[in-house]
Amino acid sequence: MIDIDPQAHLTSVWLNVGEGKGIEGNVWRYAYNMETRGLLKEVLGPRYEARDRLRLIASDIHEYVDFWRLGRSVDPQIASQFRKERALQNYDYIIVDCPPDPVYAKLGIYMSDYIIIPTDLSSISLRGTRLFMTEIVPHVMRYFDHIKLLGIIVNKVFRRQIPKRESEILNDIENELLKVAKDIRDRIHRPLLFNTIIPQNKSIGAITLEREEKKREPVLRIPRHFKRKSEVSQIFIRLAQEVENRIRYFQGYT
Repeated sequence: MIDIDPQAHLTSVWLNVGEGKGIEGNVWRYAYNMETRGLLKEVLGPRYEARDRLRLIASDIHEYVDFWRLGRSVDPQIASQFRKERALQNYDYIIVDCPPDPVYAKLGIYMSDYIIIPTDLSSISLRGTRLFMTEIVPHVMRYFDHIKLLGIIVNKVFRRQIPKRESEILNDIENELLKVAKDIRDRIHRPLLFNTIIPQNKSIGAITLEREEKKREPVLRIPRHFKRKSEVSQIFIRLAQEVENRIRYFQGYT
């Protein structure tokens, strides 16, 4: 996983990085300092291992301060070089956690093969999704002809069903996207909306990834609701399977 969120929440939870501390090996430092690129192999080693071969390239909120002060921009060429790093070639999937901010998210979007848009059904989230889908996604996909749009995942849904009004809004977003992106319709997954819906569930927020005091290693803390055969676990298993199937059997609009 690559953390590009300026709040660095994933990093702070995973690596237990407190306020006032910086991370030497964060994703922005690798992106903008070529001499450190070879250190990716070290960062992807056991030090940041959570379980099996799951690794994390960290983010660092301190680096965002420099990013802003120096007026840096996200160079598409840097993103292209970053995604070709040999240390990243040994993984089946690389998930890039991007913020809902097109400026900081550029690095993650530029280095990706597929884009997945998560959204809840609040009015501000749906407005942001509409803007991102109709203004930013087509521009990016025209610039990088390898990128495909995998779809929209709806999150935090009450009663496990999308209400009629919000469903109509999502349909309008899809229609608007297809109108402004006629030349790249074949790289937009059909249907756009994922079948798997993530319901509102308090136990989801109970997941933590903490450091074991004795071993000083990250340990995944999963509440009892997340036993493999539980209903919540099955939802995420279905989502992972749907993501894989959309990639493997990708079918765009014609």
